[in-house]
Amino acid sequence: MISSLGLVTTVGYDVISSAAALRAGIVRVRPIAGPTVYGDGEEAPLMGSPVWPLTEGFIQTAAWLRLAQVAVEDVIRFGQLPPAEDAFWGETGLVWALPELGERRFGWPEPETATALQRSCGDLLRKLTGLARGAVGDEFILGGHAATALGLQRASRLLSERRCARVLLIAVDSWLDAISLQWLSDDRRLHSEEFPTGLRPGEAAACLLVEEESAAWRRNGTVAARLAGVEVARPSTAIDPDDAIRWRTGAVPEVAGHLDATVRSAVGRMTTGGTFSGDLVVDLNGEVWRANTWGHARVRLTPVLESIREVVPATSLGDVGAASGALGVCIAARSWARGHALTNHALVCSTSDSGVVGTIALGAPGR
Repeated sequence: MISSLGLVTTVGYDVISSAAALRAGIVRVRPIAGPTVYGDGEEAPLMGSPVWPLTEGFIQTAAWLRLAQVAVEDVIRFGQLPPAEDAFWGETGLVWALPELGERRFGWPEPETATALQRSCGDLLRKLTGLARGAVGDEFILGGHAATALGLQRASRLLSERRCARVLLIAVDSWLDAISLQWLSDDRRLHSEEFPTGLRPGEAAACLLVEEESAAWRRNGTVAARLAGVEVARPSTAIDPDDAIRWRTGAVPEVAGHLDATVRSAVGRMTTGGTFSGDLVVDLNGEVWRANTWGHARVRLTPVLESIREVVPATSLGDVGAASGALGVCIAARSWARGHALTNHALVCSTSDSGVVGTIALGAPGR
């Protein structure tokens, strides 16, 4: 189950205010430095959704750390958890849900990735927050939009193997550094008047504290959401980084089939009738290939999806990459807390840029 939440977005520096702002439909967009875009035949400012001024002047892992620090402080405050230096955190595993570290976007030598992430993320976060070192080494899930689903699967294994008492999942990403923006521009993925079917770059961090329900009750903890199941599927072929646009277009039918299968399997874990009613958080971001994938899947899922409400956070926040899945969990949990959820069940559906899909099945507290 999920016993605490933490969140920082462009519309709020904590999970309560962020979720309330998203519920109200607040959109925060500002000009950002980046590749030249055009509107009405003239140069126009590139628009994005930064967590301003928190990350101003910080890029890549430095920006991730700024965001993660605020989200970790929020997860401690929201769940009324022991302070960072308490032995409680020494019994807690740390799983990072991060973007896919492609060569064109990051340029990191693959053999050095784990060491670099530990040094620039894991070790520095502990130094900034005072978090006690956990019972197991930090783990880094490089899954992009599907990273939260993959991270929750890993958290479940760590708990089932009794390797730690609980797991703190930190999902964080930022599209707003110059290299990432240029990469998006080169692949014609940035939204502008000239190219309206692109994404608006954003950034966010979300934290989920995952533990067995019995363990949470023993420490008088709370339940934010029940984790009914997590399903993940991968494409049969790896993405071609030199021809990603063509690959994604061609992979739409297969990826849609995987979305269909993971949703059906996740629904089967929640209900006995094989149908779903409730909020469905999706990571649509304005890109055609992602919309086509979800559209194909929706047609297949017609017999399964009954009364649903699609929630699209990117409308307010832009694309927040690897943070999107955990963000969706936070939105669902706060919908139950505030009493405006459609039903006692929710799904969070994610599709990474490389075609990996994940579906997270959630249940309301007390159900």
